[in-house]
Amino acid sequence: MFNLNLHQIKRFIISGSNSTALHYITMGLLIFLGMDAIWATSIGAVSGAICNYVLQYYYTFRSDRKHRYSLQVYLISAVLAWLSNLLLFMLFHKILGVGIISAQLVTTLFVTLQNFIMYKKFVFLHNTGKNKK
Repeated sequence: MFNLNLHQIKRFIISGSNSTALHYITMGLLIFLGMDAIWATSIGAVSGAICNYVLQYYYTFRSDRKHRYSLQVYLISAVLAWLSNLLLFMLFHKILGVGIISAQLVTTLFVTLQNFIMYKKFVFLHNTGKNKK
């Protein structure tokens, strides 16, 4: 399938944790201000996605692909992750009645695995040199 690099997995977890923290802080603040949890997690996911692109590109995968290529594929993967986050959160929280925090934690686990696979296989590829920044 693909090579697993333990240092890369560690950097993925660090980058993703920071991005997830931003997602959760944004979500929590919006809920505190009175926003519905569904909208709050959606907006939080977008803020986390922006932070995540920068960290994953430069720190985790150390990509040498031009941003115009990486960013396009990242945006597609981010939309898929956003939809997965929304649908899974709705399933756990609204349909199954799981509490907000537990529902978001379980959702995050699923989306994290999805993201690593997408980033490693499609988004942050290394080029032979012709598509350098």
